[in-house]
Order: sequence, then structure tokens, then C-alpha cells
Amino acid sequence: MQTYQVLMAAFSRAVGTSAARVPLLRLLAVAGEDGAGTAALARELGVDPAGVTRAAAALVADGLAERRPHATDGRRALFVLTPQGRTWFEEFHERMHRFEAQLCAGASPDDVRTTVEVLATVRDAASGTAVRGAASGTAVRETASGMEGT
Repeated sequence: MQTYQVLMAAFSRAVGTSAARVPLLRLLAVAGEDGAGTAALARELGVDPAGVTRAAAALVADGLAERRPHATDGRRALFVLTPQGRTWFEEFHERMHRFEAQLCAGASPDDVRTTVEVLATVRDAASGTAVRGAASGTAVRETASGMEGT
């Protein structure tokens, strides 16, 4: 846990924002001018729609996103990055790559590759989809509901 906390603090300092804002900013960047609704963003992020609304409102307050009415459903709204938000996201992306390069500067390419593989395995296990035996070609995907061959 301490390693995670140190990494997240260093990440926030290096890229200029908390790691918590990044997934929503990334989804809005991908959505482009079409924007994305609260429910779709919540599903994609795996969080409650109220949390998305609060996070998006903070982006709006910072001038990084805007709230637009849905074209056909007056009850819904879409969130879209502003030009300032797009510029911010592009600059963030560059800062993130520099941060990654700094983190890996003292490691060999093999060590970096192994670390990425191990972290992907940990991520998959935490998300409920782990793949066992992938290297042997007889992978079995473990899910919350059981196992299935791949």
C-alpha cells in the first residue's frame, strides 16, 4: 500500500492533477464533440452516476469540460471537453509519458516488461478476470462467475 501511495503522490506532482480525474478526462477526450452522458460514463468507469456528476461538475468549474443538453432527451445532459480541456489533456498526456520514462529510467527493458506483465496480472485478478496459462497457449480465464477456456 505504501508503494501505491508514493506512486500516486509522485504521479499527481508530475502530471499536475490527481489520478482520480484521469479516467473521466480520458473518456471525455475519446468521446470528442459528441460528448458522453452520465450513465454511459458511470458504466464505463464502474462507479455510481452521482460520483460522475460530481467529478464532471468539478471539471466544468475548472473550465475543462462543459455540460450540454442532450439533442433528443431534455432530461439528459452530455459532458464535452472544452478547447481548454482538450489542450490540458494533450499536455497531460505528454507529462504522463515523461513521468513513465522517469520511473523506468533505472530499469532494464526486461525488468520493465516483467513489471508490466506482473501488474497486468494483478490488475486482472483485482477486476475479476485473470488469465492462467496464457504463455502455454491453454489459457483459462477466471471470472467472478467461474472459469472459461480461451
